[in-house]
Amino acid sequence: MASSGQLEFPGFAPEVPDLTRYRWILANLSGGKDSQAMLVELMRHARAPGVVDRIVVVHADLGDAEWEGAVEPAAEHAAFYGLWFEVVARTGGGVIDRIGARHVPQRRQPMVHLGLQAGPRPSRSTPV
Repeated sequence: MASSGQLEFPGFAPEVPDLTRYRWILANLSGGKDSQAMLVELMRHARAPGVVDRIVVVHADLGDAEWEGAVEPAAEHAAFYGLWFEVVARTGGGVIDRIGARHVPQRRQPMVHLGLQAGPRPSRSTPV
């Protein structure tokens, strides 16, 4: 562990874009620990050039697939840093509805399992 409190990986330096080139910096937070870690790192990189005021924390509501209480931690993480917080949601059904609409096979089409083919099965034994 480095004295700065940051982990150091020899030979690895993350490429950080020039954040001063962006008018808005959107941070998509689910409310989970990975999102929180990402926000901590984003804040570290945004403070140096003084662009923290450009960060907008966004929570994308997944509808029926959303964990109950997921928006609260995301809002709390944004509030901790004094950041603008928005919740967005798609109209016309939740993520489960959209997945179902895309992946429901037509009744007239048989389901095919990849890797299974008609015909003789290859032998797993090797002749001696």
